[in-house]
Amino acid sequence: MTNARLKTEALRTLVRAERNASAEVILALVEFHRERLWAAVGYNCLFSFLHRELGYSKGAASYRNAAVELVAKYPQVVDALRDGRLCLSVITELAHVATAANIGDVLPRFFGLSKLEAKMLVAELAPKTHVPRREVITSVASVGMEEVHPVNLVQPIAQNLFQPEVEPMTSRELRMHITVSVDFYKKLEAAKNALSHKYPHASSETILSEGLDLVLKDHAKRKGLVEKPRKQARTTKKKSPPSVTPMATNSTSPSGSNDHIPAAVRRTVWIRDGGKCQYPIESGDICGSERRTQLDHFPVPRARGGPSTAENLRLVCRGHNLEAAKQIYGAAWMSQFLVKQPPEATDRDATTP
Repeated sequence: MTNARLKTEALRTLVRAERNASAEVILALVEFHRERLWAAVGYNCLFSFLHRELGYSKGAASYRNAAVELVAKYPQVVDALRDGRLCLSVITELAHVATAANIGDVLPRFFGLSKLEAKMLVAELAPKTHVPRREVITSVASVGMEEVHPVNLVQPIAQNLFQPEVEPMTSRELRMHITVSVDFYKKLEAAKNALSHKYPHASSETILSEGLDLVLKDHAKRKGLVEKPRKQARTTKKKSPPSVTPMATNSTSPSGSNDHIPAAVRRTVWIRDGGKCQYPIESGDICGSERRTQLDHFPVPRARGGPSTAENLRLVCRGHNLEAAKQIYGAAWMSQFLVKQPPEATDRDATTP
């Protein structure tokens, strides 16, 4: 046997071991996910656990998350992964069309396909009734801004909306392709006309940037994150009429309860916590999610008299706010306030608000 053949057989053995290892990882994750053990170590979903605790990239974590959910439903998928007939990226596409009724017929059709071929098969099996909205971010050379023809605004871009591909070639310029509706385009043109005095020859980027500035300014105002916060009004003592007894006031609330959180306190907490969930996870880090963040009374809960002060408030994401409440009041009590949610979805922006 030649040296090339010996090394080929050695590589073949390694590939088999690699595929077996991948399959075993998925099976172990299925059990881990079924028992929701990622919650026990402080994460709000399996995707976040895969990315942050196990160190997978977001793309790799997304593939494995999809594979875990599919294998949990249809165990026969793991055999195809083990012998190389399926790869993780194709399993992600298979998940879009697999059902209990068709898995036996559909599964073999994905064997040996590339991701693009799998996407084409999905389009054949489940054609879309409307143009999907997708975004992709790629690098752009330093060239002058060009106006985009309306026709180009409705070309579908096959790219994951939550994980845009970024390939920066300069430190300041990217190109973003976006599918928009006709109504969106009309609004954009109307906005150009409305701002034509201020920006006579504005590009679409300039107009959209102006609008985003307004959104962020409004968001900051609602969170109390303004450059010049309103000074707290000075209270002056007024003599009460002889026949009226002054009512006791609560410094944390105009209504005398802890429900009200002053804007100055909100601003302090948001700046201190950086807009990120501060819920501690088992590794010693914090959750860090910026999605759906809320103010949480901690360490003394509001229902137990906790004051609405910066020292007794922290930012947490919605999932960890509920988790904290369960730890205090018990899961049985909190269940009456929770709306039943669909099966655990992939939280690809577990780190964004």
